[in-house]
Amino acid sequence: VVKGNSEYTINEVNIRLEGNRGNDFIGYGAGITCVDNAKVTINNSDIHLAGITRCAFHGGGNSITTLNNCRISNISPDSDKHKGRSFVAFWQLPLIGTNRSTQCCDNATIYYNSCRIESNGWGVCSIDGGRDTHMYFKDSTLELKGARAYGYGAFSIGKAFVSYDNCTVNVNGFPLLIGGHG
Repeated sequence: VVKGNSEYTINEVNIRLEGNRGNDFIGYGAGITCVDNAKVTINNSDIHLAGITRCAFHGGGNSITTLNNCRISNISPDSDKHKGRSFVAFWQLPLIGTNRSTQCCDNATIYYNSCRIESNGWGVCSIDGGRDTHMYFKDSTLELKGARAYGYGAFSIGKAFVSYDNCTVNVNGFPLLIGGHG
């Protein structure tokens, strides 16, 4: 967790976590969480989770995070208990799966440069609870795959901006999904 009025650079970290029941809306249980006014650069890192409703990376508050050449994934465990678990959002769009890889909220800004981000859940990268959020993807790959995966590459709800620049978005569902509450 990086918080406060701080500036950090994280180089070549390898995070592997397993487990369920986190709260990805506030970054609880995330591999890396950046909040408050933190300015964080993450270089050449691997952040991999296997869990349900727990994201690999969370940006919140007024944080600004830049991820360069990172590999991020959140893979739902394959079990009969959670097989076929689905979530239906308020707009009646069925999203199948049990997780997303990254979460952005509040006034956070996230830059993904030359990153590979994967999930087999309901989505890859999400903005939820955004007041003035921004996600920029450059030279990156977003992939949502697997028998239980149906959802989005990037999702935005609230006052948000999402940009794809020279990216590959390979998803079973929607490359970009935009909700209301703006």
